[in-house]
Amino acid sequence: MMSISQQQDEQGPSDIKKSLNVLMLQSKAQLRNAAKSIDNYNSILEKYTPEDEIDLIVLGELAFTGGIFYSKEDLINYSITFGYGDLFKWCKEISQKFGCFVIAGYAEFDNYKYYNSMLIVSDEGIPYKNYRKCKLNQTSDKFFTAGAGYDFVDIQFKRISQWIRIGLGIGNDILNYGVFDYESMDFAEFQHYHKAQLIVLITAFEEPSSLFNDASIAQISATTWINRLVPIRKQAEKEDRNIYFIACNRIGKENYQTFTGGSCIVRIVPKISFKILYPGKVEYSCIQKIEI
Repeated sequence: MMSISQQQDEQGPSDIKKSLNVLMLQSKAQLRNAAKSIDNYNSILEKYTPEDEIDLIVLGELAFTGGIFYSKEDLINYSITFGYGDLFKWCKEISQKFGCFVIAGYAEFDNYKYYNSMLIVSDEGIPYKNYRKCKLNQTSDKFFTAGAGYDFVDIQFKRISQWIRIGLGIGNDILNYGVFDYESMDFAEFQHYHKAQLIVLITAFEEPSSLFNDASIAQISATTWINRLVPIRKQAEKEDRNIYFIACNRIGKENYQTFTGGSCIVRIVPKISFKILYPGKVEYSCIQKIEI
């Protein structure tokens, strides 16, 4: 029997385009206080119901605790093992309430190592996929271990009766800066090679300069993502399929860091277009329709 991935590669994308309902939560993590963060996300979600037919909910990088940790010993108080703990329990409850998949960033503890990770919970509340950030920031990620490499996941969205391949990324995975060669586009090349139809990046993108206003910062962020996805645009422009990119960014301040918000959805192929959720460092959520 072929795996889901093999079926995707054999069949390619469906000829029938359907709309996926994605809810992104642009919010601030309550620093080092997961319980308070959960209360805040619950208050945001109060205005939504199962009748909204949400297929996917996306939260930002380290969405429950923020990213300020003082040592590996300190990290143990704010990390969980994949599929366990209060953070997973909350994601499970939300997925079951709305009948949707949930993607959220969290600090993971596994075999005496810590990872900046992405938790994916199925529409039935089952641990579905775990992804670990592999391109670490030398400052904010200094207590984390790098993941094994880029990845993707195949998800069947029951409401639209369709399998969708989702490319996964966290923060610097798309940037390749620091000790890495910025000109390398291996994240985009990986996702194109594996035929990702939707790329989800959860991040805590910092404000580039206080000299810019919120609208300019949001434009800079969206332009950065588009530039990093050039290989997909160049190699897939002749293909008859839509390819989308989501960046779900946090807001708020943590010590010297200010996070920009400006979460966005970008259609990469066949024609570039993008929508910024809200051009500013404010809490915001909305359902976006993505035609796959």
